[in-house]
Amino acid sequence: MGDLYQKTKEIYSAIEKLESSSLPEQQEGFDKLRAMGPAVLPFLAAHLKEKSVFLELTRQIIEQGFSKGNATGTFTAPLHNIGRLPTDAAFIEKYFYGRYLGALKLFEQENYNEAKDLVAAILVIEKSLSFRDQLQLLKIQCEERIIQAGVLRATLIAKPREGLPAGLYESTDRVNFTLKLENVSLVPIEIDFGADNVIALNISYNLYDPFGSFNNKVSVEPIPLKIEKLKLNPNEKKEWEFGLEIGRDNPESPFYKTYMLYAEISPRSIKSEALEKKIGILQTIRKIVSTNINLRVFPPEVGPVLKNPLDKLGTAIKGGVPLDIFLCSLLVPEPAQSQAIELLINALEKPPSRLESGLEISPQVWDTVIMNCLKHVTSLPFEINKATWLEWFRQKQQLNPEREKKK
Repeated sequence: MGDLYQKTKEIYSAIEKLESSSLPEQQEGFDKLRAMGPAVLPFLAAHLKEKSVFLELTRQIIEQGFSKGNATGTFTAPLHNIGRLPTDAAFIEKYFYGRYLGALKLFEQENYNEAKDLVAAILVIEKSLSFRDQLQLLKIQCEERIIQAGVLRATLIAKPREGLPAGLYESTDRVNFTLKLENVSLVPIEIDFGADNVIALNISYNLYDPFGSFNNKVSVEPIPLKIEKLKLNPNEKKEWEFGLEIGRDNPESPFYKTYMLYAEISPRSIKSEALEKKIGILQTIRKIVSTNINLRVFPPEVGPVLKNPLDKLGTAIKGGVPLDIFLCSLLVPEPAQSQAIELLINALEKPPSRLESGLEISPQVWDTVIMNCLKHVTSLPFEINKATWLEWFRQKQQLNPEREKKK
């Protein structure tokens, strides 16, 4: 018991460091917890909704387990040893939540069969978990993805916008989609859609203001199926085409927007011998769920910025128009992101004394704009302020002095 007590003290001490306002202490706590491995997962569960750094740490610990070739057996203790663990209800809840996070990670890595088996085992062993509904939902989602991967594949495709890279659109565009349903099994599939059924186009979008902050909204667009029954032989497919006016989403705020979309159909039934092989039943009412697609939507006439976004970012910083700075930072390609970070850090540390646009921007607003840009360019998990950004960059230079000299 003494070892367990000491280990618990070490874990809580490292968590305190992770919550520190000092970046070196945060990093020390992060590294210690990651080194301790899966044993810390139940202790992190309570913090997952508070700060993104806890979620990132959890992901890395779970990935470490996967890299050792034992995706479902690396978390705290094997399921069959649960009787040897303390019987405290809170401990058991946290233990199984750690296992649930492991199943989520398997799901994200598209290991749907392993994720489903892990969730099914948890549901059988412990029936009084507060997150049992989440487990049931994950099991359903696993079965939907298993059907999608090996029986009935649904693919959502967005037609590219002429003159822009794939996935980029302007706010006045109409995006045209194709939903393709294909039998990827070796036997026929019969689908009963029922009367007046629809394709539900699920839309999650972030609406950004001129300073780089955003609000998330979700909506569902119903698309008529216009078909009641469908039989697909192996390799046969059925396609639906439809469009979406993206400019209609908050037209009074025509700034940057990001979209994540997928389509789903809720049939009366899907029947095939392939289902029995994949999920153990001949007939199902599981939803048909498509692949996800991501779109980035910019104001009109964004094309010229793409020719040299790094130079345009420097010009935008001198001009001082918040929206220009934010949009240019988003368009910088990955090979030039280190240079973009340096431009932004310099702007954060030494704001221009006079903006070419003639705008008067308060120091607080200026810092907010630049830090939002840095957050998007670096994708750092830490919740950090101005002082910490500057410290982070100094440490980055010390760790990569030769690389910084070459810039």
